[in-house]
Amino acid sequence: MPTFGASGVGRPHPVRILPAQLATPKACIECHKTTIGKFIHSAIEAAGCGACHEVRTEGEKTTVQLLATGNALCLTCHEEKAGKGAAGQQHFPVVEGECTACHNPHASANKFLLLQPASGGKDENLCLACHDTGADVPVKGSRHGALDLGCDTCHVTHKTGDGSQPEFRYHLTEAVPALCRNCHDTADKAMMEAHGGQPLAQSNCVACHNPHASRRPKLTHANAHPPFAEKQCDACHEPPKDGKVVLIEGGKRALCLLCHDSIQNQLNAAKRVHKAISMSDTCTGCHSPHATPYPLHLVQSPVTLCVSCHPQRARERTSKQFVHAPVFQAGCTVCHEPHAGNFAGNLRAQVDEVCLTCHARNAQGEPSADSNSLVLFKGAVRLPANYLESVRRIPLRQGATTGHPLATHPVSGVADPSNPGKTITCVSCHNPHAGNGSPRLFVTETRSSSPLCIRCHK
Repeated sequence: MPTFGASGVGRPHPVRILPAQLATPKACIECHKTTIGKFIHSAIEAAGCGACHEVRTEGEKTTVQLLATGNALCLTCHEEKAGKGAAGQQHFPVVEGECTACHNPHASANKFLLLQPASGGKDENLCLACHDTGADVPVKGSRHGALDLGCDTCHVTHKTGDGSQPEFRYHLTEAVPALCRNCHDTADKAMMEAHGGQPLAQSNCVACHNPHASRRPKLTHANAHPPFAEKQCDACHEPPKDGKVVLIEGGKRALCLLCHDSIQNQLNAAKRVHKAISMSDTCTGCHSPHATPYPLHLVQSPVTLCVSCHPQRARERTSKQFVHAPVFQAGCTVCHEPHAGNFAGNLRAQVDEVCLTCHARNAQGEPSADSNSLVLFKGAVRLPANYLESVRRIPLRQGATTGHPLATHPVSGVADPSNPGKTITCVSCHNPHAGNGSPRLFVTETRSSSPLCIRCHK
């Protein structure tokens, strides 16, 4: 049976040894071959096995145990590697103190005592065991050559700090574009020609290029703006001046509207304009003028982009028990116009019409999981005889003014007793984004509908 010491678990040792023997690894490696390798832990070379292990003898019984448990032992020498910042701002194993997830504590064939190399394909690359980005390259595409040199060419593995610097986001050795310039000479003639003669020294390289792999040549992102894809730089750019980029129309929204005139027509006709547009004179807050991995040339994924200005929706995703599927799956534009519209909240239509595009039998959208569509009986809306026993919810139909949750209950067109001055709509009872208590997203955030009914039927 193992014995327990202050520092951890002591394992019975089959051979009696003396503490002095740990000062040199010679005796230990006769049995423990794992301590042999191209790269030896410096602690073993300096102080022998006793740098990390201690021997305890009680009569004829000998036990060997670590001087400390977990990463506490490693940090007695490698204090600078400690995860001092918040999770997400440095490498996860560092935050969790899982040193041996990446390192062999004794010896390895790889530098830094890594369990596997930090380069190569997904079968031998240690990093790709957790990070599969860049592991697979499309048949027709491109792969960053730095992957063959090793992930640590661009990334550090123990980054610590407050996360305020841009390089902390992806644990980069330094921020882009300085990182890229370590290998790519922005003054190179061929490089300049490939980029339309535009100055590159301060460009954000990853705005156009995927740093790992792409199905397009030259690592360009999948969704390229047509002028960019066709190398028609002069469609938007004037010749550079004093080493700086010069854009037609000063790079303002007017430049984009030279081609996207349908958006201008929408803005002119709408009663309400999205603040992201009305408070800015450019389109690049949301759209990339060059290339992006996201649809509609967005600079971020649709949901991520929206919550960057509407953070309360992001908080609901993690704080609420139930989330309306369109909010974090299909995206905000299922219900909202991204540019301009004629309805409150930039909705695509009146509230009920928006809801019924999905929650109605004749819906054009994706049917709801609960099949919340109107039950018709001989052409009329009514409760079946066994409603209370078999039907919990009366589904709706497009244009209906009554019928939910009971056949005669109004769903629009009448005053909302719980909200003076307003008429009843779907959001009188249901939260359109997220809620607690019931997957039906009651505004009362209760599992039962009774508190909801009492709001009006007091």
